[in-house]
Amino acid sequence: LWRPEFKGKVAIAQPANVYGYSILVAAARLAGGSQQNMDPGFVKMRELLPNLATVVRAASQLGDLFSTGGAWVGVYSDSTAFRMHTKGMPVQFVHPKEGAFFVPLSIAVVKGSPHPEGAKLFLNFMLGVPAQQIWAENFGYGPLNKRAVLAGDAAEWLTYGPARVEKLLPLDWDLMVRTLPAVIDRWNTELGK
Repeated sequence: LWRPEFKGKVAIAQPANVYGYSILVAAARLAGGSQQNMDPGFVKMRELLPNLATVVRAASQLGDLFSTGGAWVGVYSDSTAFRMHTKGMPVQFVHPKEGAFFVPLSIAVVKGSPHPEGAKLFLNFMLGVPAQQIWAENFGYGPLNKRAVLAGDAAEWLTYGPARVEKLLPLDWDLMVRTLPAVIDRWNTELGK
């Protein structure tokens, strides 16, 4: 993202969005910091300012920018890039050599549900091999079930298989929730985007 050839062609999301927050954490890590020490991340993000085409509020705006050429590169999900690719859009997803942050897609049994056993059956079905393969191949979500087998574009594009899964990085979601208002204020003050 910081390469000179990307000047004016990078799109990122604001830190209120997980994509924006994760690029700030990644920048902190690249500069010797961490999610717990974001100071180096803000310094590194200031270095990125000349390359920014825009900073968006909603992640869906990133896809629009990439599909129209308004931006060439940015932080987005493999699942969305995969769906864009399957629709014939000229996009490519790069799995970062430093690793990517694990952002879960949630499913849960609602407390007080009138049919908790049925909800548990549905949850178990969704985590089973057939459903995981369908979600991967049709919607671009890397399977959580290790027994799911992907082929073709899904295997190539998605976070799938030990080599990619082992490189996933955790985010401390509790820390994110506790500090997000201060991070957003600092982002707006220091980066003005």
